[in-house]
Amino acid sequence: MYHQGVDKMTDVIRSRSGRKESYDEDKIRNALENAIMNAGFDVEDKQQFIDKTVSNVSRNVQIMSEVESEQIRNIVERNIEQDKQMSGDSSISEAWNNYLK
Repeated sequence: MYHQGVDKMTDVIRSRSGRKESYDEDKIRNALENAIMNAGFDVEDKQQFIDKTVSNVSRNVQIMSEVESEQIRNIVERNIEQDKQMSGDSSISEAWNNYLK
């Protein structure tokens, strides 16, 4: 999937299998939405956070021809940590960590 403003396709290397697939921001969005719902939040209330995080990931991966899935997770986790520091609420962080298990 192309992201708005992304002029080339980025391949993601899956760390476990090594299989390549095209970057798909919907996978990031869905994972965040699931973690947010698991944290007990309404997704609509956290839409700005979701949009910002997806945009940050897309902006970072657009400059790479290949990116490992671990790198994407790290970008997401940095955004979650920033949100936690600003809001003082660790619920999303905890839900994300549980989601990754």
